[in-house]
Amino acid sequence: MKTIVQKYGGTSVNTAEKREMIAKKARDVLAQGAIPVIVVSAMGRYPSPYATDSLFSIIEKERADKRSSDLLISCGEVISTVVVSEDLKTKGIDAYPMTGFQAGILTDDRFGDAEIIRIDTSRLDEILSQGKVPVVAGFQGMNEMGEILTLGRGGSDTTAAALGRYLCSEAVEIYTDVDGVFSADPNSVEGTRLLEQLSYDDVLAMARSGAKVLHPRAVTHAKQGQVPLCVMNTTKERSTPHTIIGTETISDMPFLGIAKSEEGNMTRITVFMLPDASEESSLIASAIEKNGISAADVRIEGIAYSFLTDTAGAADAVAMLHKTLMECYFES
Repeated sequence: MKTIVQKYGGTSVNTAEKREMIAKKARDVLAQGAIPVIVVSAMGRYPSPYATDSLFSIIEKERADKRSSDLLISCGEVISTVVVSEDLKTKGIDAYPMTGFQAGILTDDRFGDAEIIRIDTSRLDEILSQGKVPVVAGFQGMNEMGEILTLGRGGSDTTAAALGRYLCSEAVEIYTDVDGVFSADPNSVEGTRLLEQLSYDDVLAMARSGAKVLHPRAVTHAKQGQVPLCVMNTTKERSTPHTIIGTETISDMPFLGIAKSEEGNMTRITVFMLPDASEESSLIASAIEKNGISAADVRIEGIAYSFLTDTAGAADAVAMLHKTLMECYFES
């Protein structure tokens, strides 16, 4: 049977209005002849009572052992599965809440940062064969000893991608507050462009160099299963333009994006190029010089051209560099 995995973060499940969007998208998948497999994060952000950091706040996090911490914070996603499932049922969708381990997610033994070893989909297959819509708790799994472990940063994205891989899904849809992956952070840089088709390898390179895209583990699972990974906007129709991550990058410019990440007391700015655009490094260097941006420890590694700059001016540097490069590509 056809499945499409849909993952929703904490701010996409914490209000009735947001859950209505989940129901709408689930109905859309059902109308296409597939069954959605919905993955949810803990509801809201701190200080929302069931958010992960809120759960952490009720114990002495630094003193608690990792096993106890994982057992506690896994409750947030479990609460979300029940809330979302019950909400979907009131809208006529036969939803079925499941914990990560009920969904067959087997992990290694690293509490707080476990990796998914494999997924036994037999229980999920049974639920799906009944026409039910599974609502699976993200961010968690179980090891061989029956212990509950959490998956660390980006854990729910990883859950979704791994489920897509093992279920051989048509696609994995990651819902967020923007339309997809952009050439820079659209919340702080003007004139950004949506990158509509990227390769697994390019996104892995971007993520490992500090770009706030998807966790490398999620991309790796999607690549291993050759499942398209779609980054989409929670509040918009599924047909809205978005980013599809698959086997190849298609772009009308060699410059894919700019990201920044803290590195000690400095900030590293990275410009991502297409693999066949290494000659663009001289253009990037000229743009840095033109804007008077301080640049130290310049590195060119694969598709990444990066340099260190003062943290105080890093945000302005990204905006100026982005503007200059866009002008070079589209106004020359």
